[in-house]
Amino acid sequence: MFEELEHSSCFQDLSADQIASIMPCCSIVALNDGEFLICEGEHIDRDFYLLLSGTVEIVSNDTNMISGEVVLSKEDKDLYGELALLTGCKRTASVRCRGDVDAIRINGEALMNILTKDAEIGFKVLHRIALILAQRLEQSDSLIKQLLWNTNI
Repeated sequence: MFEELEHSSCFQDLSADQIASIMPCCSIVALNDGEFLICEGEHIDRDFYLLLSGTVEIVSNDTNMISGEVVLSKEDKDLYGELALLTGCKRTASVRCRGDVDAIRINGEALMNILTKDAEIGFKVLHRIALILAQRLEQSDSLIKQLLWNTNI
């Protein structure tokens, strides 16, 4: 698990000792096809996940703009649920497994305690999460512009 954390977008700036200090917050989860890593609308924890292997679909039914599910498929070693870590808000989408999936569950409450107590770790991890969210916002902005251009709005 150490190597996966070390190479993840969220923790790549941490030293070996710093990664070791967050490892107690982490556990491996294995899920099967059709199971949910995260369920839209839940407000039960601040945990987030690092996909180790497999494919997941980002699914949302919570929109009045369209009917049915919105699905995006992801296979890379990405983070999921990091927004709940920062805001404690309800989950904005579900993450459904497509085939077998292995992931690292990161206990958000325990991690936030570490980030609060150790300013250097806190800055590095939150800076990385900010960069990830900024990149996703940029991608969403581009998709919205394409959608608006294609629909002549």
